[in-house]
Amino acid sequence: MTRRNIGLKGQMAMVGRILKAMIVLGIVGFAALTGYAYLADLSPGQTEVTVPVTLNAD
Repeated sequence: MTRRNIGLKGQMAMVGRILKAMIVLGIVGFAALTGYAYLADLSPGQTEVTVPVTLNAD
């Protein structure tokens, strides 16, 4: 595979595109996580628990 010489401007443009893509993905991920937290049923199931306790009081 041959390497292309794209120059400094081309490299900076590529880095800029990668950073923009990462920022957009971060915003979309944060929005998805926030939506899931608000819309999903995250309440815990409640059950009554009774445990016998033996006290060793002399």
